[in-house]
Amino acid sequence: MDIYKANSEDYPAIIDVWEISVRATHHFLKEEDILFYKSRIATLYLPAVNLFYLRNTQGDIIAFIGIVHRSIEMLFIRPEERGKGLGKELITFAINQHQSVKVDVNEQNEQAIGFYNKMGFKVISRDNIDSEGKPYPILHMQLTEQHPLGFFLPENTQLLMLGSFPPPKVRWSMNFYYPNIQNDMWRILGLLFYNSKDHFLETKKTFSEEKAKAFCNSNGVGIGDTAMEIVRQKDNASDKFLEVVKPINPKEILSQIPGCKAIVVTGQKAMETLLSVLPEMEEPKVGSFTEFTLLQRNFRLYRMPSSSRAYPKPLEEKAEVYKKMFVELGML
Repeated sequence: MDIYKANSEDYPAIIDVWEISVRATHHFLKEEDILFYKSRIATLYLPAVNLFYLRNTQGDIIAFIGIVHRSIEMLFIRPEERGKGLGKELITFAINQHQSVKVDVNEQNEQAIGFYNKMGFKVISRDNIDSEGKPYPILHMQLTEQHPLGFFLPENTQLLMLGSFPPPKVRWSMNFYYPNIQNDMWRILGLLFYNSKDHFLETKKTFSEEKAKAFCNSNGVGIGDTAMEIVRQKDNASDKFLEVVKPINPKEILSQIPGCKAIVVTGQKAMETLLSVLPEMEEPKVGSFTEFTLLQRNFRLYRMPSSSRAYPKPLEEKAEVYKKMFVELGML
């Protein structure tokens, strides 16, 4: 079904959809409040958003969505059109075309909360009143991402490498860890183990998944991330805009790799996330390690320089820091 951009001429039909939808679903609203909100729609609410709608074969508007600053501000569907996938179509449009990741929902609107949960949104916070100061609690929901890769854990894993979370898939050059061609992790490992920073390159713009996995299997390197579910505040690869919803379960992972004796973390976000689920310990400085005990086993927790090019250190200097760790662990 085609999605149309609305203008002010569409407001009367859109307001009709709003009112009939609200009366069918928002039973908790008082009549005086419905009239109050309705009086503000055309002059305040609709002009403040990017407005899109769906219409039926007769040309009547049957559903609409309002979007602003990556947030879904409104979504209403005529009652007789519910259950036909129109809401999902508009939400998918908002996510894919406008990178929408947030939505506010009345706490009493249980059907809407269930719908957004199915679409991948989770409650992040709550307000006791709505934006107009009325006593209708609002749930602030955000779209979360589940980790797309899981863990890569060879049976001979000695060292577990943990980052934060993969970048958006548009930045992947292979279907494996550290897929961003601008990230230098595989160049660091190539320099150390094969004397060539380009060893893991398949082309100038892609890494070789086959070579990366072969390296991990032959050298006993497991790879994973410290976040299993996140909210991406901006559509980029920066850890700065990641909000961790569900962190790693270290006991679950480490129990699968009995030969593992060390964990290495790159980046402050990854370190903070991991430390939040490990026994209390001193955070290691870059290039050093701290020892801890878990599952009646002793581990080293290393902190290495970030392999992101945003970290201000030349590739060769980063590689020297990594080399010291691999030598200490008897892996190089």
